[in-house]
Amino acid sequence: TSLKPKLLAEAYLTPFSLGSGFMALELELEPGKKKSSVAFMNRRWDEAKTHLPSSVKYLVVTDANYFKVITGCDKAEANLGYVVDDNSLTNFKVIYAPSHTTIFNDPDKVRYKIASAMEAFIAHKLDTYKDPGKGIILFAAYPKTLQEIEDWLARLLAMNCDLTCDIEAYSLKHYEAGIGSIALAWNKHEGISFIVDHFPSGTKNKEVREALTNFFVKFKHKIIYHNIAFDGTVLTHQLFMNDLIDQVGLHDGLDVILKNWEDTKLIAYLATNSCAGNDLSLKTLAQEFAGNYALESIKNIRVVPEDTLLTYNLVDALSTWFVYDKYKPIMIADQQEDIYTTIFKPATLDIIQMQLSGIPINMDTVLKVEQELQTESNNAEQSVRSSSLAQEFEYKLNEDWVTWKNSTLKKKRVTMADAKEKFNLNSPNQLQEFLYTFLGLPIIEYTDSKQPATGSDVLKNLLNHTKDQQSIDLITSLREFKAVDKILTTFIPAFKKAPKANDGWNYLF
Repeated sequence: TSLKPKLLAEAYLTPFSLGSGFMALELELEPGKKKSSVAFMNRRWDEAKTHLPSSVKYLVVTDANYFKVITGCDKAEANLGYVVDDNSLTNFKVIYAPSHTTIFNDPDKVRYKIASAMEAFIAHKLDTYKDPGKGIILFAAYPKTLQEIEDWLARLLAMNCDLTCDIEAYSLKHYEAGIGSIALAWNKHEGISFIVDHFPSGTKNKEVREALTNFFVKFKHKIIYHNIAFDGTVLTHQLFMNDLIDQVGLHDGLDVILKNWEDTKLIAYLATNSCAGNDLSLKTLAQEFAGNYALESIKNIRVVPEDTLLTYNLVDALSTWFVYDKYKPIMIADQQEDIYTTIFKPATLDIIQMQLSGIPINMDTVLKVEQELQTESNNAEQSVRSSSLAQEFEYKLNEDWVTWKNSTLKKKRVTMADAKEKFNLNSPNQLQEFLYTFLGLPIIEYTDSKQPATGSDVLKNLLNHTKDQQSIDLITSLREFKAVDKILTTFIPAFKKAPKANDGWNYLF
């Protein structure tokens, strides 16, 4: 067994003055698999339950995948600090905690997460538990009419205090984003949220936009964002620019939106940066405060009920206060404030201006280049497919298909005449089989998922591992095909989607 009682006690029990009454059960991983299948984990869990005495009421699960299987939850980390029910009739109370084996990699962060889990367990036992995020909104206003919105914006100006700000948009592209809703909070428990553009259509609401623009112009205190590189870009374009290349509006907007601001994403980065890595999403950073409040459907705000959207938006603004209060002192203590103010903040201004300016593209040239590249791609593909080696490999693919198909049929039989398999030059699996099994070339590099690599650099290096001219010619043509295909399938489509400005140029942002 790999269970080490002393290490388990040091991680999960001793720091919380917990002693007897605990048992450890190992749920092994599926042999030979990087990730255990759900079927395997379900079988193993069903077997493991038979070893648990009836007195066991709580489970602290330290494997994220087993936690998801046992509870039916979609995510594990998002449920840190929660006590949830298992998804069977056994009525276990389940808590997710990181594995103690990860403490070595990132001691402070992992121990903090384990503490969140064990404190939730203790609170539940003592009947003092409440879900993370429950009750964090102590005051909220959701003005709906123009007059209500104007009145609240006037009240915020009169409060004479700093605010956090968060927007929900209809798109990640600033020229399509609109402003779905906006939330403004004066502390981590109180704030307002309201619809800006007409919901859910997304058509501009000129009156509300004008009121919001006037507010930003008049507001003199600090506004705190989480990732102002997005919110600031959208607000500048949507509220101040008349078109894609309105440089006067761009600079007016930057002067207003970026006159007095802070960014908790930058602050958290400087406060948590380490070799172990960090997750800078607002949901992750504020999870202990706001709980698991993320909405999968938020990718398209049109499908979210208006009241739900406004509450969600407000929680984002409240969470921004939490992240600010937690991580700014750490940033200062770590002597990172000077870097924040002299490098990161000035660079953010440049980044937002760059994002709003874009790169001009001549669409006629794009279409001409696309045609030329397509010809090159066709020629390279034809060169590969005309090779006897590629033809033999394709024949083998069809033979394998016939063998497999017949193994699945009870009476009917198929022949090579029924086979339609084609050598897919973009398929990593087929390229692996072709290069390393069919041609017998050595595996010289692996992908991150431990599969034999087939990228352009690998193909180039494989030329040094064969003296067969047919193989050399084929691999050379294959490299040419992959190089051109990447441009055709990645860059050209993005160029063609570049919106057209009133100067006749298209702009890539």
